[in-house]
Amino acid sequence: AILSVLSSLNVGKTEVIYMLVIGESLLNDGVAITLFKCLINKYGGDNEIDTNEFVEAMANFLVVGIGSVSIGLVCGLLSLLFYRFLHGVLSPVLEVTSFLLWAFFPYYIADAVGGSGIVAIVTIGFFMDTYIAAPTKSPHEEEEEIRNDQEVVLDMSKDIYMELQEGKTELKRKNNESRS
Repeated sequence: AILSVLSSLNVGKTEVIYMLVIGESLLNDGVAITLFKCLINKYGGDNEIDTNEFVEAMANFLVVGIGSVSIGLVCGLLSLLFYRFLHGVLSPVLEVTSFLLWAFFPYYIADAVGGSGIVAIVTIGFFMDTYIAAPTKSPHEEEEEIRNDQEVVLDMSKDIYMELQEGKTELKRKNNESRS
């Protein structure tokens, strides 16, 4: 809803407010999905919940959240080192490809250990933004190009995340049907 209001006000996709709203919605989605997974794993189909179970579920949520952020932080630091040592060595194609791969790493690592991939991606995004937002030439055109690249990567990451979630849901549904 907010994005449609911003669009009706002619706020471009490259403006900071638009990117902040997209980033905030991604983080909200990640937290909601993490909380949902924790509650489903803990309660499954039970109708009765006591205080101890609730506290355990919240502790699990915190462990998953902090673990996902930690994975994003570690991958972010590694990506900074990667780009610092290979600055000027990679061709533009390899640089963009490695940027996309660095976005995939925390997602799959967090997902493999039961964490939230989207929270890990948002966390590494802060590091990747540091790399992108520091243009080497500083003219206005380069800044606009960087913002466009950020928008493309953000849109692609969101689309990839949604497709992965739909695929996982479909796979779980098929597995449940085959068991029944």
